[in-house]
Amino acid sequence: MSSTIHRLLLAALAITALGGCASLPKSACQSGAWYDIGLRDGSSGHTEDRFLDHAQACVRHGLPADRDQWMLGRARGLDRYCTVRNGLAVGENNSRYGGVCPAEREDEFLRGYDVGRDLHAARGELASIEGEMQRIRARLAPPDDKSGDADRKSPDEKPLTDKERLALAYQLGMLTVQRETARRQLGDIELVARSF
Repeated sequence: MSSTIHRLLLAALAITALGGCASLPKSACQSGAWYDIGLRDGSSGHTEDRFLDHAQACVRHGLPADRDQWMLGRARGLDRYCTVRNGLAVGENNSRYGGVCPAEREDEFLRGYDVGRDLHAARGELASIEGEMQRIRARLAPPDDKSGDADRKSPDEKPLTDKERLALAYQLGMLTVQRETARRQLGDIELVARSF
């Protein structure tokens, strides 16, 4: 594709774009550091669509974009992104994976990503159980209890009946067992994560 046609295509894309934020400031477009921009984008796991965002931003400023240099930089950035340890971090942060890793690196990345997602889920489950336990303890606290949990009671809450207390105590016991199971599962996943 000739340079002129490429620029016309980019200009047409920019004109048809529906506003939005520019992916690059004018100074980045002026710098011409497309390899470095691609390196940053690849290291962050951006898809090739990211270049179109950049090109549109630069066309708005009347400046060209260098796709070849951006692709070279992005490929180098993907070398950094598509590792088992980075996959673990991406999954642990519950971030989306856009399928950007080359086939020969994707299994390695996904091995870490899956463990990271498991870590995120296990931590969320444990936090949920502990939150529910805290809520029940606050409900079971005597009205004259001066601890912080008692202060969270609503003044409109009716006192618990013996039957309600017994049901909440049973639920608290079940949650205690669930919490220990969740802690063990989290510990097992953390052990796998440390092996990366």
